[in-house]
Amino acid sequence: MTRDDNRLFGLPEPGALWINLLLSIAFAAYFWIVYWLGDFVAASAAERFHVALPFELYIPFVPWAAVVYLTVTPLLWLAPFIFRTPERLLPLFVTLSAEVTIAGAIFCILPVELSFAPQEVTSSADVVLRLARAIALTYNCVPSLHVALAVSAAWAYAPAGGWRWRILVWSWAAAIAVSTLLTHQHHLADLAGGVLLSAVGMRYVFPRVRKWLEARSGQDMPHRQGASA
Repeated sequence: MTRDDNRLFGLPEPGALWINLLLSIAFAAYFWIVYWLGDFVAASAAERFHVALPFELYIPFVPWAAVVYLTVTPLLWLAPFIFRTPERLLPLFVTLSAEVTIAGAIFCILPVELSFAPQEVTSSADVVLRLARAIALTYNCVPSLHVALAVSAAWAYAPAGGWRWRILVWSWAAAIAVSTLLTHQHHLADLAGGVLLSAVGMRYVFPRVRKWLEARSGQDMPHRQGASA
């Protein structure tokens, strides 16, 4: 293993960089297709459910929490530079795609509507909050993909560094989860659903894809050695 391989962050080799970026773009495109379709189906539903607990309506509205809410994107952007080869990035790519697929199906089957009263913002936070609301759309509530993707990213990134790094990424994911409540974009049931979805993906999908890639690599090695003999 080279010195570069041991670094937390690094620029992939040119070939790997292009493939990693293509995987990232493919995931972003798939996410938005599924996410938009889920919201479209929920908007057309004859009935939408409310999952808020009574005390949740007293959760304070903090417009500036939208800044933290939006950091889920840069959190995900770290992946190609932590997992610097397609083989290392692919398990996370497949896992996040599976989570988006499951969430999209739930959005259609269980359309949910927020119970928070609309809040108008006249401060300088208005622009940031409007962007957060545009990204969140309207009805994609349970499970919170914001939480699922943030937790999955932290789960995957944590082993790459020491204890300070693990505290950082887990605190980052937790702050994103809290921000979904403070911006009134999600309820506690949404957060619980997001955490559960992440746990399913990271416990069952992620390791299976990684083991499949390791087995495939092990099977290919004798063939390549034999070919070069």
